[in-house]
Amino acid sequence: MTKAMLLAILAAAATLVFSAMRLSDAIAEKAFLQERATDAILRWDKSYMALGEFDRKWIDSVPAAADYADLASLIVRTDVAPLTWPQIEKITIEKLDVIEGMYAYKACLSDGGGGVAFHADGAGQAFAAITAMSERKDVLFDGIALAQDKAGATIRFNRFCLLMRG
Repeated sequence: MTKAMLLAILAAAATLVFSAMRLSDAIAEKAFLQERATDAILRWDKSYMALGEFDRKWIDSVPAAADYADLASLIVRTDVAPLTWPQIEKITIEKLDVIEGMYAYKACLSDGGGGVAFHADGAGQAFAAITAMSERKDVLFDGIALAQDKAGATIRFNRFCLLMRG
């Protein structure tokens, strides 16, 4: 075997080894990227599944506004123009694990008098509204004042707050 042939064989072997090393590095990099992508999908799947559990717990804890026709009818009968949101705060609902990035809030409404006044056609409708509001899990208030005149009844809910998801 001549010296030239030996050098050619060594060069070919070195090229083959170098190419194999580069191929091995490329395969390792692709495997690493695939592992990262798989981890991201697994984290997303876990978060998504937890979101479903959060939704179930939320629905059990706070009913949807559409489930209560009384609130919509009362809000229509409220002097809406002066309503403000003087207080909005994050809260933790008992027995409800909050997922990162999802929060529950207590938002309090005020018409400037420390609460919200609703109007009813009479005492019967007012008492029905008070009962309906007190049964709601997503409505909080500290006190109630009821006044009646010829035009109907006025219900004032002191510190009237709604629970909502943000």
